[in-house]
Amino acid sequence: MAKMVKVSVSVDKDKLRRAQAQAKEEGVSLSAVLSRGLEHVLDARARLEAALDLYGPDGWPTDDERRKIVESWTARPIRPRAKRSGKAA
Repeated sequence: MAKMVKVSVSVDKDKLRRAQAQAKEEGVSLSAVLSRGLEHVLDARARLEAALDLYGPDGWPTDDERRKIVESWTARPIRPRAKRSGKAA
């Protein structure tokens, strides 16, 4: 288990109220809700930094790179959809 450290932070009143309600609904402590939120923010930042390392300052893959990424998630290649003719059946 991670070592916990007690800190003091300032939180917007409405966000605090919502976090407390979330904690009560889940049956966990306010600290658990705030820690989970912090973890999500830190994970998102790590993903952004990884994208920047991989794709450069724009942080976005090219169309070809994006297609290869999606293909790596699937068992078969993804082909672009055929455009519809616009005629109603």
